[in-house]
Amino acid sequence: MPPLIRVVRGVEDNRNADDCCLFLCIIHSSKLRRKSSQSASDYSGSLIILKNASNVKYYKIGGTDQVSYKLITQYPAKDKISELNHRLKTKGWEPLKSDWLNPEIPTSHERGWTNFIDGTKDPNLEVHSWKSDWTNEKEDILTFALRYSYPVKTTSNMLELNVIGIYVPEELAKRRVAQINKYKQSIGQK
Repeated sequence: MPPLIRVVRGVEDNRNADDCCLFLCIIHSSKLRRKSSQSASDYSGSLIILKNASNVKYYKIGGTDQVSYKLITQYPAKDKISELNHRLKTKGWEPLKSDWLNPEIPTSHERGWTNFIDGTKDPNLEVHSWKSDWTNEKEDILTFALRYSYPVKTTSNMLELNVIGIYVPEELAKRRVAQINKYKQSIGQK
């Protein structure tokens, strides 16, 4: 699964929709994807691959380094989140309390798991999502999104976890924030 989040409808909490829409600013669509090297050494060492990951794929998109993979682990994946936090902390990353592109939205470090209906799929999917951001001394940004999903009104699949990691260099992160702020001002927000 390439790192792709689609616009959702039927969102229980508008913060989730905002989160997904702003996340799209750096996430690519499959039509824009180029063939990328699959050698981990060609990407940021901060794109943590958790133990027992499968289907690991790397991407270079719009100045970012990205990784996606699957894990078999029971919801709410506390051990995997703990492992991710620990490994990032040892690499000098600090968790952010709010979304780096939308500071009024708390990260999953603060609010925990969220859920919504992904109405872009047929059948619609129930999605349980954990998304958080980190920053380092250089002010680079790192985002990890963890997601369980299954068709609505079916037995839940809370065992297969999809993980996406995105490394955003400081210069690009600052440009993205400036673009978001300019857009918000153009529509009368801020």
